[in-house]
Amino acid sequence: MRVDIRRLVRPGIMDIDVYKPGEDEEGYVKLSSNENPHPPHPHLVEAVIEALKTAHRYPPSGSPDLTRTLASRHGVSPDEIMVGNGSNEIIDLLIRAFVAPEENVVFPVPSFIVYGLISKICGCEGRGVL
Repeated sequence: MRVDIRRLVRPGIMDIDVYKPGEDEEGYVKLSSNENPHPPHPHLVEAVIEALKTAHRYPPSGSPDLTRTLASRHGVSPDEIMVGNGSNEIIDLLIRAFVAPEENVVFPVPSFIVYGLISKICGCEGRGVL
C-alpha cells in the first residue's frame, strides 16, 4: 500500500517553493544564495581532508571554544552567546522557542527569505512589512 506523504505534511509546508541552486534563468550565478562560482581554494580542500580524520566523533556541544572567545571579545557572559549552523538554524530555534502558533513573526520587506519560511514551517504567521 502506497501512502501519499503529502497528506501527512503539516499545512503550509507544501506551499514553500523548492530552492533552485546555481544559475538563475538568465545564467547569472546567485551569489545571494551563498554560492560561489569558483572551486574551493586548495588549502581549504587540505583542511577538510585533515578534518575528516576525526569526523567520526561528535564535536563538543555548543562550540565552547568559539562561545568563550566571542564572549570575551564582546565583554559578555558565554551564556549570552548563541551559535548555530548558520543564521537559518538560529532563526528557526528562536521562532520555535519564543513564538506560539497563534502569534506572528514580523519582519521587514525586503529582507532574508528565511523569516517567512521558518514562520510558515513552525505553524505561525510571518508578516512582512514595508
